[in-house]
Amino acid sequence: MKRIKKLASLFLAMVMVLAMTMTAFAADGDYTLTINTVKGHTYKIYQLATGDVSENGQKLSNIAVGANAKTDTTIEKITALEGMSGADLGDAAEALVDTTGSPAAEIVAGDEDGAKSVTLAGGYYVIIDTYSNGNTTDPTDGSDSRSRTMVTLVKDTTMTPKNTTIKPDKKIIDENQELDTNEVSIGDVVTYKLSGLVPDMQDFTTFKYVFVDTMSKGLTPTNDIKVGETLTGSVGSKTATFQVTGLTTDNDGVTTIRIALLNAIKYKDDKGATVSVQITAILNKEAVVAPGSNPNTVKIDYSNDSNAEYDGSPDFGPTEPKGTTPEVEVKTYTTELTITKVDGEGNKLPGAKFKLESVGSTVSVGYVTGQEYVEDANGTWYKLVDNAYTQTAPAQDGSDANKYASTSTKYKLVEVNKETYTTGAAYSSEAFVDGREQINGEDNVDYGTVKFTGLGQGKYKLSEVVTPDGYNSIASDIEFEITWTKEGGFAVTNVTEGYVITVSSSADGLGTVLGTEIKNLSGALLPSTGGIGTTIFYVVGGILVIGAGILLVTKKRMSAR
Repeated sequence: MKRIKKLASLFLAMVMVLAMTMTAFAADGDYTLTINTVKGHTYKIYQLATGDVSENGQKLSNIAVGANAKTDTTIEKITALEGMSGADLGDAAEALVDTTGSPAAEIVAGDEDGAKSVTLAGGYYVIIDTYSNGNTTDPTDGSDSRSRTMVTLVKDTTMTPKNTTIKPDKKIIDENQELDTNEVSIGDVVTYKLSGLVPDMQDFTTFKYVFVDTMSKGLTPTNDIKVGETLTGSVGSKTATFQVTGLTTDNDGVTTIRIALLNAIKYKDDKGATVSVQITAILNKEAVVAPGSNPNTVKIDYSNDSNAEYDGSPDFGPTEPKGTTPEVEVKTYTTELTITKVDGEGNKLPGAKFKLESVGSTVSVGYVTGQEYVEDANGTWYKLVDNAYTQTAPAQDGSDANKYASTSTKYKLVEVNKETYTTGAAYSSEAFVDGREQINGEDNVDYGTVKFTGLGQGKYKLSEVVTPDGYNSIASDIEFEITWTKEGGFAVTNVTEGYVITVSSSADGLGTVLGTEIKNLSGALLPSTGGIGTTIFYVVGGILVIGAGILLVTKKRMSAR
């Protein structure tokens, strides 16, 4: 009997050990958590609690504080989460875990969307989903999106996190086309379309959505872009109102514009709809000439923490958390025409003036670059007889006075006024100093060149309105057409016969700046008397005398008969 009791006791002990072992196995059982990841996102998984998983995989009992719980987290605080849902559950659960420590697991999505899995013990987990654009300049711009989700892991589970990442887009609107690149002339208006998507805002009570547009120094916002101004755009098929909340220009001439969607939270039921608004800018005199471009970028700042308290203003305060998308860039190109004035032997000539006009179109003619000379009593330049200029003053004894157009008139060198369009105006090839003449050993620099900068595609006419003394004007005006394609850059076609306009190419084969060499030939030399000479009169006179003699002799013979 005693032996039976001992066996029974042993059997009971074994059953209890087995039961304990099964309980431990249930608590430590491995389950697969699969996350449908979004590229660029990181998912940190924090263990809030462990427990016994029921046989049917529906409940967690005998709850214990998990490895990532804060030190003051208690079972009572964890069980108080029961009955919560949505943002309230996420906020309360995140408040109980220490997110500064190492998570129980981490999934990094990488460069592609896709399902990725980890194996974890049964329990409660808080998943923090973040996306960073790597902006270390402004810490508040470091996170593009951040959300948190509470998961009860009692069986193999697949989850799809809420994706609050907003994908921005930007296009140039040109003749009803949406383009990534275009070309214009200086002074032309460029229209930009800024757009993004409505994110999942269900966990938010307020939401901020702000386009951040950055214009390079070659672009100037039009007058309707000013702080406080409202703009009309759209969210899906609905009309939406935007407000310019910021407009700043830095020391490098780069302008940043902030445009907020007013009352963004009212579009929470339009998840996935397109948010868009258009703005305009003018290509200005600081524009970069091809192969360089004039870029314009956009990104979107938006609310990314539903647990934060955002104020009622349309834009973010300095301490309000925000996400920031990567930037999207578009580019505007422009070109220039360089004219080099030469004589018949290829030597550069000063003294010519040119006019560039558009032909049969509304295309703007760009600005002239370079320098010109104007009379000024305090100037330091003197004009030479061949229309060149020098900073060497005439000799006081007058020994070199014959080289100067005037020994008393002074000039100053000034930048061409780039604020005035050149259509209808003439600009001189004396834009640079004439270096042919050396006075007292002074070696001056280049001359005979003028540039029309900031030209877009269209038809043009180049006229020589002043010709250097002693030279003939060009035979005819030079007409040509500038064309442009994204793949090939700028090209020139339909040039007046007899003239050549070249197109430079960048390293990648892009057609860039234009150039032409225009010759002026010397006029024909005339006799010093201004007549046709006297020899012909002597010859004709001699012939007449001989003829008169013959006529006289013949007449006498006839009379004698």
